[in-house]
Amino acid sequence: SIFTLSLFAVFGIAKDCGGDVTCACGDRVIKDTTLSESLSCVNIGLIISADHNFIDLDCAGNTISGSIGTGIHMFGVTNAKVKNCVINGFNVGIYLSTSSQNTLFENIISENVNGINLVAHSKDNKIEDNFLCGNSNLDVFVDQNSTGNHGPGNSLTKFKSYSTWPLIPTKYGCCIDQDKDNYCSDYVDPDFFLGGDCKDIDPNINPGADEICDNLDNDCDDKIDEEDS
Repeated sequence: SIFTLSLFAVFGIAKDCGGDVTCACGDRVIKDTTLSESLSCVNIGLIISADHNFIDLDCAGNTISGSIGTGIHMFGVTNAKVKNCVINGFNVGIYLSTSSQNTLFENIISENVNGINLVAHSKDNKIEDNFLCGNSNLDVFVDQNSTGNHGPGNSLTKFKSYSTWPLIPTKYGCCIDQDKDNYCSDYVDPDFFLGGDCKDIDPNINPGADEICDNLDNDCDDKIDEEDS
């Protein structure tokens, strides 16, 4: 397909990164690495390919964002670990093809078309404690040849699995944080986000704020100017 050919073209020109070499958009991770900054990409975020297994990629809470393509593309990879990444804006957040026995751990994957794809005999991967939300098509897609994938604790609502992985949708919503005070206004997974923001247009009002005498409920406890202020 055109998509497959374009990926081979990208792999062919990708620069190597990891270890002491800082990773940029479209690079191939060949050594353990921890991102020191967020990446704003177009086609491919980062690549982990078949000739570099046992890679540990820690985004350290940094964001890999894009507009098309794939956030992290894993092709023919075994025993790699991807953790603590925030991935949004891609056609697929994390794409595993012919990749087995890898671990995806505590990633926040949102506002892509698909969150995670496991295809082409991607088997026995551990997908654990990831938060998937707001992906327009599916949070997780698993094709019929990708068996043995497993992992508890994932927060997701939309999935399609042709394998036996018992994905269970959760009751949590997406994090809506309009005022960027790190508190969400809706009911969210407490392992990933803080909720309970009663006025999500004012960064000075949230459950972590101090109550002051201003005729407002500053700390979102349904009390105004209580005695401890």
